[in-house]
Amino acid sequence: MTDYQGALEQAIYERLAARVSKARVFQHVPENTPPPVVIIGDVDFEDDGGKDGVLLRFSVQVVSIVAGSARKPLNTLQAEVFDALNDWTPTATAAVRFGAVRVTTGTGQEVQAAQAPVYFGQQTAVCYVQAA
Repeated sequence: MTDYQGALEQAIYERLAARVSKARVFQHVPENTPPPVVIIGDVDFEDDGGKDGVLLRFSVQVVSIVAGSARKPLNTLQAEVFDALNDWTPTATAAVRFGAVRVTTGTGQEVQAAQAPVYFGQQTAVCYVQAA
């Protein structure tokens, strides 16, 4: 059985870890880790394949969190994530081939925390994945 989701998550993690300089990147955030952080969040897929085989359309949520009194650091961090992922094609593995990644949506909002405002952003990266 091919782990399409695991292959895509790993490729995105490695790309972000290599390209994002404004925050640490996590798949699983250790408890009490302070911002700034980038987190690979929810992963969903739809099967767009047919008689010719598996063709999965994955949507990966990438969450960015910064603390402070202004939104600009969040905007800068999300720009780094966008530049790292948009129009990038992950390298195929022995089992999986990838299409180009497209960052299709993004949001950013302020969340009031006990000590200072925290800015939370979410971007959706979409990628087609199939057997190699």
